[in-house]
Amino acid sequence: MAILKNEIISINGIIIGTQDIKELDKVIEILSDKLGRIKVFAFSARSPKSSNIAKTRLFCAGKFEITKSKDNYSLVSADIENYYDDLIMDYDKVLTASNFVKLIKSFTYENMDCTDELNLLCYSLNGLLNPNINDEVVSKIFEVKLAQISGIGEDPDVISSKLSLNPVNKQNLNKLINYIYAMPISKLYSFNLSGALHEDFLKISINFKDLT
Repeated sequence: MAILKNEIISINGIIIGTQDIKELDKVIEILSDKLGRIKVFAFSARSPKSSNIAKTRLFCAGKFEITKSKDNYSLVSADIENYYDDLIMDYDKVLTASNFVKLIKSFTYENMDCTDELNLLCYSLNGLLNPNINDEVVSKIFEVKLAQISGIGEDPDVISSKLSLNPVNKQNLNKLINYIYAMPISKLYSFNLSGALHEDFLKISINFKDLT
C-alpha cells in the first residue's frame, strides 16, 4: 500500500510487541489489516502526561492513526477498543497469547494484507477469556486455523492418520478439523469439546518447526 510522506493513515490492529527507547519513547509492533506487521515509533508515549501510556501496551487492540516519514512509521493517535486487561493479569494466558504471536510472526510481514491473521489473533485472545472453553482447545483451534489461512493446512485425514485411532474416533476427528476449516474466524470459539474427541484433538500435531 503506497503512502505519501506525512499522510495520516488509519489502520485496525493489535500491539504484539513493545520496546522502550531513549528516555520517554517507545517502539510498538502492530499487526495491522492494511499494512501487515509494522514497527511504529510512539514518541513521548512513556511520559506521565502522555495520553498514549495505556494505549501503547502489549495486546492493545483498536484503530491506530500513523504517518510515515522516510522508512519509519510514527504514531499519531490510538482509539483502543480492547485492552485485554483480564488477560494481561493472568500469567498462563499471557504465555499462551505470546505463543500465538510467535506463530503469527512466522507468516506475516510489512505491506501484507493481514486481515485474517489479525482477526484470528483477536478472536483467539477472546477465546482465552471465555470461561466455557478450555485454553488448550483454544490453542489447538488457533493452530489448525492459522495453518489453514497460511496455506499449510493438511488434509484432515493426513492429520488424523498420524494418531492411532479407531475408525469411529478418526472419522469424528476428521469432521472436527473440516468444521474448523469451514468455520468463519468469528465463530471459532463458540463450542467446547469433551470425551475422546477432546483428547484426540489435543494430540494432533501441526508442523510449525521450520517456521519458528
